[in-house]
Amino acid sequence: MVKLKDVLVSVLVVCSVWGTPVGEGEREGVLPPTVQAATMEDQVLVLLNMFDEQSRRKLGWGESAPCQKGSYQGWEGVSCNQQSTGIVMIKIPALNGTRVNGTLPAMGNLTSLVNLMLGGNGLVGTLPESLPPVLRTLDVSFNYFSGTIPKSIANLTNLQHVDLSANSLAGDLPELSQMHSLRSVYLGNNALIGTIPTNLNNLHFLTVVSLFGNSLVGTLPAGLGSLPALSIVYVFGNQLTGTIPAEFGRSPSLTRLYLDTNNFGGKLPSFPNVVNGKLSKLTLADNNWQCPLPDINGTVWQDKADTSCDSSTMPMWLVGCIIGAGVVVLVAGIVFVRKYLKKRKHAAHLYLEVEQHNPPAHFAVQPQSSSARSLDPTVSLFAGVSSTVFHDEQQPQPQQPSRSPGNLSYSDNTSLGLDPYVRTRQTNRSSCTLSESSDRDRQ
Repeated sequence: MVKLKDVLVSVLVVCSVWGTPVGEGEREGVLPPTVQAATMEDQVLVLLNMFDEQSRRKLGWGESAPCQKGSYQGWEGVSCNQQSTGIVMIKIPALNGTRVNGTLPAMGNLTSLVNLMLGGNGLVGTLPESLPPVLRTLDVSFNYFSGTIPKSIANLTNLQHVDLSANSLAGDLPELSQMHSLRSVYLGNNALIGTIPTNLNNLHFLTVVSLFGNSLVGTLPAGLGSLPALSIVYVFGNQLTGTIPAEFGRSPSLTRLYLDTNNFGGKLPSFPNVVNGKLSKLTLADNNWQCPLPDINGTVWQDKADTSCDSSTMPMWLVGCIIGAGVVVLVAGIVFVRKYLKKRKHAAHLYLEVEQHNPPAHFAVQPQSSSARSLDPTVSLFAGVSSTVFHDEQQPQPQQPSRSPGNLSYSDNTSLGLDPYVRTRQTNRSSCTLSESSDRDRQ
């Protein structure tokens, strides 16, 4: 049996640790209107289903009544109200260091239970969905619980201290917005995922948030840094991203901020709360900070030597401008190339049309010497025709001119494809021939 002195010492320890008065009214709590008080027999039945049989035997549970009428004395690790009508606290390991194993049953019938403190045992399984309705302290840390955190925990509006750390709990964080009395949340060193809740404005008494060693993603809510009583934030060892809201640098109550080993980035706030002496512990290493880093002494900045920054990081607006300019240049280049190709195509078409009527110079008939000018002018004519045919074999054959020496005529020098020099020369030759014919007629 636990002596009254030991029970009182236990109560004083609970008060000193949690900062919660434990008078008679505080111990019993106030049941919600929809919850009916369970009988002592129903409460004892819950205890007899807790843990395994060997653990209950070590505790001496079931050998007598759990509480002696008129005193707080009861089973080992169990405390009752003064009337012995309700169990108000279960704390194991008890004062003699006894540890227990097993699982937890549904606990909704523990309608008077205010403190459930089972940290550092060998409990397994999942946390029950049905929890004591007036619970103020829930500590099952350093056990082997798995599964998810029960959603019903959000309905415990009297809950002040939650410690589920160092288990194997998974899933999302519980909803906290309705837990107006909440003072501390310890959920570190589990396998929790998802994001940190943002609707925290009603948690005016929250002082400690410990979420380290999980797989949380998303950003650090600015509303968390705005809470008036916030003193300690442990979020190191997650996968959080984004920048650190300026509210954490201005918080008048924040004393410890551990942000290392995440994926935070951007520029750090100036932390004026370091200057006024409030913020005393800060960790920032293993993130993606942008230079320059704030000027904070190493006494406060615990891992300053291990914290680096990226001086090449550009502001997002500058990155956007560069990308936009690149897109404009690309579009302009495409338009220019298309216009250039269109002009080239048009020029090539015109060149082909001109080339059909004007053969290249290397196919034109070269000027003849004076000794050869007496030759038949049709030689030059046919030379021009042959060059046209050689240049484009698919063109129709030009009309052959009259071969009369005295009456040489050209139907269309242009259609023959003759060089302007050749056409001039042939015209001169025709004029010479006509002149010679006129001289003979006079004689």
